[in-house]
Amino acid sequence: PSANSTGSIGGHIDAVNVGQESYDQSNQDSEQYSVEARIQSDYEGPFNFLLGAFYMDVDLDNQYWVFASGFDYFSVVASQQDGAGRVSPMFNNTTDDYDIESTAIFGEIYYELTDTLKLTLGARYTIDEKDIEDRQLLLNRDPVTQEILVQELGADLPIPVPPRVDDDEWKEWTGRVVLDWAVIDESLAYVSYSRGYKGGGFNPPFDPLDFPGTATTFEPEFVDSFEIGIKNT
Repeated sequence: PSANSTGSIGGHIDAVNVGQESYDQSNQDSEQYSVEARIQSDYEGPFNFLLGAFYMDVDLDNQYWVFASGFDYFSVVASQQDGAGRVSPMFNNTTDDYDIESTAIFGEIYYELTDTLKLTLGARYTIDEKDIEDRQLLLNRDPVTQEILVQELGADLPIPVPPRVDDDEWKEWTGRVVLDWAVIDESLAYVSYSRGYKGGGFNPPFDPLDFPGTATTFEPEFVDSFEIGIKNT
């Protein structure tokens, strides 16, 4: 690894081998905590309920490198061919900070329509917030930033691309409906519908000059589940 991401091209050489060589290195640190609180009734009558709240906070940082002699060769050849000042001959996905904050409130009501028929209605409201600061260094270059730094600060080339700093938020309602029918003491028939949700996020960083129009984020995922069945003892 090298501070200016020039790798072996900049003289940062660990060893020399006559053949193709490569290795990966990954360093990661994470911290997470969560809390959930629930209150549930136990009435004698046909009506009962559950109410709850959930909070989670996650902090991540990660450094992932791939060093390869093939990258060294291509970096030199590509920079001579297009003169674009390509920088790093090593793959380096650097996530300096990735914060995930998830908050939710949820509840269910249970109502016995008859002695053998029970209805369950549930809902959940989730807010997911994500913040990220990362960048990927492999043959990357940022001509605008490089020109400014060279002219105004007298910096030496090559200069790595600046980090991506971004944040996003997703808010969603989910829930379920269940109808249970106690056919006899030993058998329970049921039918249900539930909607699930998984928050969106950030795609890995990339050079937008090489991949124009590529989305930097991905959308949430949803699942609509229908079930019908019978449980027997």
